[in-house]
Amino acid sequence: MRYTIVIPQLGVVRAGLCDRLRLDDLAVLDSLCGLFFARKAAKVLCEGDEYVWAHYPHIIKELPLVFNSSATPATLKNQLVRIVARLRDTGLLQTTRHGGRLYYRLTERAAGLSVWNSTAKTK
Repeated sequence: MRYTIVIPQLGVVRAGLCDRLRLDDLAVLDSLCGLFFARKAAKVLCEGDEYVWAHYPHIIKELPLVFNSSATPATLKNQLVRIVARLRDTGLLQTTRHGGRLYYRLTERAAGLSVWNSTAKTK
């Protein structure tokens, strides 16, 4: 479980995302950013870009404030799918499927929000 969630408030405001994203979306984005830069994350190359596996059970377990532990696994997965879709629709993530798994990468817009981007290699 993550003990800290970083939400880059000023970056979100400057990017005009206040009305498009909720706090739970931003919490998931923080978790995805941490996973994206993890050395041991499962990664694939797609058209020259590196994508990281979005392991849903891990992300859900990391964020007990976002995901209700008493909900069914299907409900939790559906909630996460909706959040990832919002992040993709706002231009913060790109996703691809490989071997039945969902992989994602941070976009320039996501990297520009905050401290996550100090060593980011994104497009």
